[in-house]
Amino acid sequence: MKLKYKLLLLYAGAALFIMLVIGSFLATALKDITIDRITRNYQQQLKHIDFGLTRLIKGMEHDLEAIAQNEFVRSRQDQNFTSFLEADEFILCNRFQIMLHALD
Repeated sequence: MKLKYKLLLLYAGAALFIMLVIGSFLATALKDITIDRITRNYQQQLKHIDFGLTRLIKGMEHDLEAIAQNEFVRSRQDQNFTSFLEADEFILCNRFQIMLHALD
């Protein structure tokens, strides 16, 4: 084998070795970076979900407080309230109007 071919083989082997070493380090580094980015993305999404749920629950608490302070809801004249299990639209409207007149 001539020296020329030996040198070409040596350069090719060295280049292949260098590419494998650098490639393995780059692959692990890129994997770590990708996992970190995915983790941060999930954390941001969880913060947004937490914020949305907190706002929803606080809004419901505020609505319930407003309903509890309503005189119509706090009335003890509840015999005409519809159970909504067997509700009929016509009966519901009539009972609501009767209850409004009873509170006046």
